[in-house]
Amino acid sequence: GGMLWEWQPIAKANPHKEVDFRSAFINFPTVIAACLLHQSVPEGRTAPTSTRPTRQTKEWYLEKAIEIYDWASKTLAPTNGRVADGIHGGGPEYSDHLYNQATYIGASCLLYKLTGENKYRTNALNGTRYVFNNMVNGTNKILNYENGYEQGVYAAIFAQYLPMVVYDLGQKTYLTYIQRNMQKAWDNRDQVRGLQAGNFNKKTSETDV
Repeated sequence: GGMLWEWQPIAKANPHKEVDFRSAFINFPTVIAACLLHQSVPEGRTAPTSTRPTRQTKEWYLEKAIEIYDWASKTLAPTNGRVADGIHGGGPEYSDHLYNQATYIGASCLLYKLTGENKYRTNALNGTRYVFNNMVNGTNKILNYENGYEQGVYAAIFAQYLPMVVYDLGQKTYLTYIQRNMQKAWDNRDQVRGLQAGNFNKKTSETDV
């Protein structure tokens, strides 16, 4: 089970092996994509008959979203809302990343909205709670910085899905944490260029790129 990420020729792909990497950063965004396609595909579309279908029915996308989510949540986020980076055929390999937590939260929120099943709501809340209990700095809950040029993207992905928790799941208390993070990022910007390098807890200097 689970979606893989590999550089493979589509027509003659190598057989998948048990040790091939199955990651959170592929599986949960795939669930999100399937949910969004389910919402946008028109009612009454007929199932494809070609060998390699180019489009699917509304129902098919939701079915796949649920199927992939079930595998990914059970395998990569089995307890307490912490999301593993992936597996190489064994148990979950943990390495906390904000984007993994974010897409798990987003996938959970979307499936809760589409199905009304409470397990998705619980998972979204647990995933959010894990971030603000374990991936933040200080009592103001400022998000930790992950080194690397893509750090700004990580926070942006989290910012995309956290509003679902606030508004769709009614968790308005998280607005305080969002506001504190935004204020800290603003206060520590490079005042000359008006830029924030991504580490909200540290002043961005004029030489940061």
